[in-house]
Amino acid sequence: MTRRTIQWAAGLVASALISVGASAQDGSVDRLWTLIDGQSQASGSFEQTIFGPDGERFEDSSGEYAILRPSFFRWQVTDPDEQLIIANSTELWHYDVELATATKRAVDPDVLTPLALLAGRSSELKERFQADVVAGNRYRLTPLYPGAGFASVEVAWEDGRVTDLAVTDRSGQRIVLNLSPNDAPEALSPQDFQFTPPAGVDVFDAIEP
Repeated sequence: MTRRTIQWAAGLVASALISVGASAQDGSVDRLWTLIDGQSQASGSFEQTIFGPDGERFEDSSGEYAILRPSFFRWQVTDPDEQLIIANSTELWHYDVELATATKRAVDPDVLTPLALLAGRSSELKERFQADVVAGNRYRLTPLYPGAGFASVEVAWEDGRVTDLAVTDRSGQRIVLNLSPNDAPEALSPQDFQFTPPAGVDVFDAIEP
C-alpha cells in the first residue's frame, strides 16, 4: 500500500468513524444520531480494501484503531507495511516505520475537511451532512459543504457499534472497511494518543514556519 493512499484512507475513515453526524429528518435518522452521540470511544482491529472507480481491487491492509471523541484518533497499519497515523483536533502525525520518517501536520478545526472533522462538533455536522437510510441499520451520509474529501460514506451498526464502512471519494475510488470492535475495551484517555518520534527517525514538521 502506498504511503499517500494510507494517509488518504485514514483521513476518510477518521471522518467517518468520529464525526458521522446527520440531519435528523425522520425517526430512523434520529436513531443514527443517537447511536453516534453514544460513541464516546471505540477500539479494535480492521481489515481494509481499496477499490478503483471501475471496481478493480487495488490494495488490502489490516491493523488496529482507537478513537476518543471529540478529537483523538489512532490508525495503525500492521500489514503489509507498518505505519501509524495519530491525531487530535490540532495536529496529525504520520509515522512510517519502514522509511523511518515522521511527519507532523496541522489540523484546522475551522475547515471541514475529513481530518478537521475530528473535532466532531455536532452543531456543525448536523447542518452539513445529508443522511439517508439504506436498509436496516445501514445509513448513507453525503457531505453538503464544499471541499469535502469524500463523496459519501455508508456506515453500518451492530449491537450499538460501527462494524462496516464504505467510503467513496470524488473520483469514485472506494474504501471498504470491516471493523472488529473490542468486546471489553480498556478506557482510553488523551495520553493514549501522544506520539514522540523514536530516536533515529527523520522528523518533518509542516507546522513550524
